[in-house]
This record gives sequence, structure tokens and C-alpha cells, in this order.
Amino acid sequence: MTTVGWICSYTPRELFRALGFKERRLWGIDPRGSSLPHLAANLCGYSRACLAQALEEGRPEVLVVAGSCHALIHLYAALQLEGLKHLFFLPLPRLGAPEAEEFFAAALRRLAEELAAVGGGRLDEEGLREALQEGMKERREKVRLYQEPVSGSSRYLYLRGEGKDLAPASSDSLRLLLTGSPPPPRLLQLIEECGGYLAVEDCCGAYRDLGFPEIEEAEDPFLTLARLYLRRPPCPRMVGDRAHRFEYLRGLIEGFRVEGIVYHTVKFCDHALYELAAVRRWAEKEGIPLLWVETEYGEPGEQARVRLAAFVEMLAARRESL
Repeated sequence: MTTVGWICSYTPRELFRALGFKERRLWGIDPRGSSLPHLAANLCGYSRACLAQALEEGRPEVLVVAGSCHALIHLYAALQLEGLKHLFFLPLPRLGAPEAEEFFAAALRRLAEELAAVGGGRLDEEGLREALQEGMKERREKVRLYQEPVSGSSRYLYLRGEGKDLAPASSDSLRLLLTGSPPPPRLLQLIEECGGYLAVEDCCGAYRDLGFPEIEEAEDPFLTLARLYLRRPPCPRMVGDRAHRFEYLRGLIEGFRVEGIVYHTVKFCDHALYELAAVRRWAEKEGIPLLWVETEYGEPGEQARVRLAAFVEMLAARRESL
């Protein structure tokens, strides 16, 4: 069975399953020391890590790159130059307006036709409807993990398909929300080593990828799929949906009794850096302490450890004073 690789969580996996493909997300490998053609060193480390994985761990049979940001568009161009045989680009709107949903539905239909040609089959729309239902059921089951007292780092690896065991954790520790760019797993471990409890990871591949809304099915299953993904919890790239983003973050803070926010950015991630300023102002108005941590999508380093430890210590003093 052919495996489809994908990168951005706005890529609908239901489409691959309906077409009979296996699917696998590329999370990237450490690009340091790798010879990466076509991508500048001052480009987002996540994109560079995905290029390193695609070129050094065996080229994917089929790869879908969503146009989530300029860095991923550059990644797509680099992979084109490398001559990947079955490489597809998925245009992705930044708004959740009806016109954007219609546009995205058409893009998904076109992608389905292109993928069907690779697999030598055709898309069965009833099969897509079934895949939609299976996807919703799977997300509902996974989101229940956030009601269990387990460590955020083990939960994150489990959801990424890289870990099998969920380590217990004390939910009495300082309750933190991690948001922003896709974090390296080591950052979550470091937060816990410094005394924080990750109540919720609003990250690509974690809670943000599970809390999908219940929506009414459209006659066209591609429109249903487009609405489902464009109305999901927004990530920093959805610049046209900032009010929804803040409403969503407020719901997380209240629902998970969050005491502080760790905002992570991958170096040179424009979307997260632009949003950081807005989230900082919003958090200040809400009275929620926020710490900004930047990595190159690798080992966070000793400076991050010192700052995280100081942040947790400050939150502990704040809890005692309330």
C-alpha cells in the first residue's frame, strides 16, 4: 500500500484514507550538519528539518505540502528541484469565510483527482463521508487524554505516533499552556524538568489538531471537509481569524485552569513572531503571565532552562500570594 507523506496539520488525512493510502506525517530531523540544497540558513528550522528528513531518510513515495507559510512554499520549491516524483501542493486559505471554504473544497477535489491517478483508482464520495466520520471518532477518543493526569511530553509523543507509554504526572503542579510554533519534543520535557505541568499543548499535532467542531454535513463531502478544517482551532497562520484565536485561547485557559503561558517560536517563523506581539498584549489584559521561548527546532539549550525555571518559580510565588 502506498504511503502519502504530509507536513501541515491543515492537510485532511481523511482524503488519503478514502483513497486507500497509508499516511505519515513528516516531523523533520535535526538539520544541523546536513547538506541542505536550495534553502537558506535563515529560513524556519522546521521547514529545513522536514527537507532533511525527506532527503536523508528515504524519499517519500508521495508527498503533499500545504501552502501554510512562505517557508513551506520554499520547501515545496526545493523538493521540486530535487525531482520528487509524486509531489503535490495544497493551497490553503487564511480565512474561514464561505468563499475560502468553497476555494479550499475545490483545491481538495483537485488534489483527490491527482492522488487517485497515482494510486490507479478513483475517489468514492461515500468512502470520503465514511472517512470523515472515522476521523471525528478518532479525534474524540484522543482528546480524552487531556482529562487524564499524564505528562504533556509523553502525551505529545504519543499523539505524534512516536511513543507508546503515557507517563503519570501530578496535576497539582503549576498548570501551563504551551502554544505557538511546532515545538521540539525536548522543549516539553524541559518544561516538566523545571517543575511545570503541561495542562494542554496548543500545538500542531496536539490539542489544536483534535478539538474540531461538530458541523453539519454538506451535500458535497469536499465542502464538508473544507469547512471542518478551516473551522478547527486556528493556528498562528490564520491571521484573518484573530478574534476566534483569542476566544479559543481563553477557553483553554478557563477549561484547563492555566496559570501561565509558554509561547514557543521556531527561529524565523514569521507567523508565530507576528502573533506573539498580539498574544502578549492579550495575555497582559487577561492577567495571564507569558514567557516567550525561541528554539531552532532542536535542543532548547541552557538559557531556555534558566528562563523556564525562573518563570515557574515566579508562578509558584504568584500562586501562594493569591
